Amino acid sequence: MQLYVDKKIGFFAVFLKNSNILIGNCGISIQNIDGINEFEIGYYFNKNHWGLGYASEATIAMKHYGFKNLNLKKLCSYITKDNFASRAVAEKNGMKLEKLYNNPLYRNLPTTVYSILNPIN
Repeated sequence: MQLYVDKKIGFFAVFLKNSNILIGNCGISIQNIDGINEFEIGYYFNKNHWGLGYASEATIAMKHYGFKNLNLKKLCSYITKDNFASRAVAEKNGMKLEKLYNNPLYRNLPTTVYSILNPIN
């Protein structure tokens, strides 16, 4: 809550419009990505709702929020190398593969970093 008060970032609940059922969350946080603190778009959805476009819709909304409301210069998403579904979500959001590194937060697994720059800055 304090992060939202201080920086206007955090995770937001995602509900189905027609039934008001909570299906996950999506937001912007600050993550240490390969030794650099970056603004990162992340999300978590109930497995029953994977593959239905909700992650893409939510991350695109977070990108617009980060660039338009917060005037961030760059947004990232870091994803384990073999998580092709989440990598596709990043690509649908206009992000490009920036690099691959071994992530100590993920048991040193190979991790992709996708990023996008604010087109206005």
